[in-house]
Amino acid sequence: MAFGPGGCIRLLFRLAFLAAGPCLLLYCYFSVRETKALIRNGVTAQAVIIRLQAVHNRKSGTSYAPVFTFMTEDGHPCTLTSKVSSNPPPYKVGQVATVYYPHGQPQAARLDSFFDLWFGQLLIGFFGGLITLIGLASILGRRRRRRTMMQSAINAAMNRW
Repeated sequence: MAFGPGGCIRLLFRLAFLAAGPCLLLYCYFSVRETKALIRNGVTAQAVIIRLQAVHNRKSGTSYAPVFTFMTEDGHPCTLTSKVSSNPPPYKVGQVATVYYPHGQPQAARLDSFFDLWFGQLLIGFFGGLITLIGLASILGRRRRRRTMMQSAINAAMNRW
């Protein structure tokens, strides 16, 4: 099996996809487990949305991240900004929402919404699956082409006899 410069690059591309896809899927799996554990074992608190923080992006324009405050399990106030922003904003100022956070780590609190809890994992899982399928399809397609070429060579040799 002879490789030219293009063949080596294609092989590296295929191997990179076959490595990256399952790594993303594995990361997604552990991230989902962590979120499930947070919901099951973490501290739950009621938060109040105190303002909407504008987040500017050149491509998508302005979106809004809720800034919320809640009392920790030991009675201290904690104010955080959600890592997720959208337009239109998902919350209104003054709205009450549930937050989850690990014991002793209120700075890791996340709002109880699909986007705050699950959207990142969904996105990573989707792209991990897509990249894995592309890698597998490229390897299987290469094998099929090689088998077809080999069968053609055998048929041509048989016809000469």
